[in-house]
Amino acid sequence: MNNDRPAGRSGPAFDESALLAELAQLATATLPEFVFLQELLKRALMGLRGEAGAIWMCDAERRLVLQQEVCLDTTGFLNDAGMQAACERQFAEVFRTGGVISQQLEQEVPGGQKRRRSLLLAALARNSQIAGLVQVFEAPWAGDDDRPQRMQFLGQLCGIASRFWLNNPNLAPQPAPPMNAALLATALGPDGSVSPQLAPQGAAAPRVQPLAPSTAPPGAPTTQPTPTAVPQATAKSSEDDQWVLSLYGHQKSVETALVAANECRRLIAADRVTVGEQFGPRVKIQAVSGQQAVSARSNAVRLLTKLAEQVCATGEKLKFTGDTQKFPSQVEALLADYLLDSRSRVIIVQPVFGPKPRHSETSDRPEIEAHSDKNPRPVGVLVVEQISETPLPADVDDRLDRIAAHVGLALENAQNCERIFLLPLWKLVGNWKSRLRGRKLWKFGAAFAALAVVALILIFVPSDYRVTGKGRMMPIERRGVFAPWDGEVIELPARSGQSVHAGDLLVRLRNEELESNLHTKAAALQAKEKEYFAVSSQLSDPGTSLNRANEIELHGKKAQLQAEIDGTKLQVASLTAQVEALSVRAPINGKIATFRIEELLRKRPVKYGELLLEVMDDTRTWRLEVDVPENRIGHILEAQSQSGSEGLRVKYMLATDTEADFYGTLETLSNRSVSSESEGVVVPVYVALVDPAPRAPTIGAEVTAKIYCGKRSLAYVWFGDVIEAARKYLWL
Repeated sequence: MNNDRPAGRSGPAFDESALLAELAQLATATLPEFVFLQELLKRALMGLRGEAGAIWMCDAERRLVLQQEVCLDTTGFLNDAGMQAACERQFAEVFRTGGVISQQLEQEVPGGQKRRRSLLLAALARNSQIAGLVQVFEAPWAGDDDRPQRMQFLGQLCGIASRFWLNNPNLAPQPAPPMNAALLATALGPDGSVSPQLAPQGAAAPRVQPLAPSTAPPGAPTTQPTPTAVPQATAKSSEDDQWVLSLYGHQKSVETALVAANECRRLIAADRVTVGEQFGPRVKIQAVSGQQAVSARSNAVRLLTKLAEQVCATGEKLKFTGDTQKFPSQVEALLADYLLDSRSRVIIVQPVFGPKPRHSETSDRPEIEAHSDKNPRPVGVLVVEQISETPLPADVDDRLDRIAAHVGLALENAQNCERIFLLPLWKLVGNWKSRLRGRKLWKFGAAFAALAVVALILIFVPSDYRVTGKGRMMPIERRGVFAPWDGEVIELPARSGQSVHAGDLLVRLRNEELESNLHTKAAALQAKEKEYFAVSSQLSDPGTSLNRANEIELHGKKAQLQAEIDGTKLQVASLTAQVEALSVRAPINGKIATFRIEELLRKRPVKYGELLLEVMDDTRTWRLEVDVPENRIGHILEAQSQSGSEGLRVKYMLATDTEADFYGTLETLSNRSVSSESEGVVVPVYVALVDPAPRAPTIGAEVTAKIYCGKRSLAYVWFGDVIEAARKYLWL
């Protein structure tokens, strides 16, 4: 195994598709640019198993500036001018082609030996222009066979970065954090494009000149200032103003926590920052840097919540750098569980407090003031974690103390805003005076006057109030034809729509039982009549010698037979009438209104009293049969009471002729309600037609009728349903 292989780089390979999916999800989120670039570089090194890496971006003056780096100082690139000069042409090639290239170079190491290094360079495109590049130092054990796959993976990562800028078009580029070293090179091309200058053939290529930041952390390379560099003190002041203003610009604790997590991560240069909010003795994790949402069910969040609750209970900072034995037992157990799950190397848990309450100088109870100052209640917690081997800045405690004061104040302000009931409404009510100034006052006055005029018109202008109902147009003279007896239809001379006269045969039925009984009774009648004639002949025959007893017996038998004959004749007559009734005839002159008689009755058994068909006289008077909803009948009764007459005016319209309106008079109002499948509970109303009536109306034609119920205000005519619903449900 190569001795130059750094420790911690020999772990298992990461799933490239998972890394691409994670970065693609971050590209859709609203994150600061530096946070996304950090995540991009981290996943590039994880997927390529690189030794070091950096991201270079063009600033406003078209200079190439180091924005993000991981272990770049271990490669010696920042201090090796020869190595920088060897990379200039490849940098220019990336800016010219916009693709991914590989580079092989040799670096002199102490002892006079040379070390061969392999680099991958990929362009970062923003708005169809090359805005920077990614530089990855491959590990010494990286093979040449799978280098095309590694270059393809790096190109896919840079493509996702282009989508991030496409999703955030208004995102302004942010300067690199002050703890990063910055390398600058003149990058103004002859056409004004952002591209490092390429030296002509035979001339020396321009070298990358490093700048020395005035606030570089320990271990950062020494750089030299350029005349075009912006003073770092001014840039740092502007940067601090931006993040503070962004922190205090939210009135929701979740949004404040999200800003605090991302900005604190950038200012402290940590791998991950978590912000929690305290509710009584409980702590809720509200934001994690680089994430849009927090999964409260995850094991890491639950363990961190328990640890934060324990630290907030003490009110003191907890800082872990490798030894857990110095902490209390309850904290040590919680910390060990979280370290096992998170794999963090450094953890700092900092409770954050709101502003100290102001007490009167002449307070009568100084013991309360001393107690409140001694035991302030945290409003939240900041958790700083370092997972990689890169150390935190030396002044991380000072930075965290300054940041915690701002975060605590911003969180308490957000909590106070959230506690105000209906805060948006009170803001709207409180700002009404400021909104009514200048032209807005005139506009508001004109709108108010217009609304007042409309309201007066609705209240005082009368209009006809009409109750609407749906119904049918039907002839008054109509009869239903019912089955006189159980039987089977054997003859059907009637047809739908056929004009018939009273007595015309419509349907012929057959009842085998009736016919059998009729035949039986008729045969019995004939037998009794024959027997009766025989007895009569015997009595009237002079040649027959009868004694007195036989004669009396024959006369009794004759009388009995006569009675039986009379009863049988009545039975035969009744059965004959029933059989004749099976021939159903038209009760009145008119037209058969039943549709599809053949399908309904042909060869079909029917029951006694079953409606077979209807006959209606369409040559005589017609009327409307309207179903009025039950909740509207009160208006009709009130109108009849006020007018002193039941004949209210009715306007109706046929569904077959919507362009013509006809009129009628309310004739009869039913005294009971019925249930309708389409309208619910309704009251039938009969309307007499007034000339001119519709010509050649269709039986059962659908009509929409409006019954005039007097004058009401225009508001009640238009919004009567709303008023009645309010009265019904609110009992007004």
